[in-house]
Amino acid sequence: MRARLEPTSSWRSVARRVRTRSTAIAQNLVVVRCEIGTASTVARQIDNLNHSDVVGTLAGDDTFLIILKDADTAAEMQRYVDRLREA
Repeated sequence: MRARLEPTSSWRSVARRVRTRSTAIAQNLVVVRCEIGTASTVARQIDNLNHSDVVGTLAGDDTFLIILKDADTAAEMQRYVDRLREA
């Protein structure tokens, strides 16, 4: 059984500094739109968490992808990022 994604102090710190605008999933990818110029910072923070289900991230200027092992995990990650966004 996979551990549930729960907000950690690292994630909360990122969520406070960066305002994500929206999330969407496409198979095993979570697409996150955020403020201009912040995507690479957030993606790097996610990489630094070393979560076992996160394969990696890819960032542009205002959008980044979280690449996950499978579609179920991507859906769970989307819910996780949305909870942080609403916090």
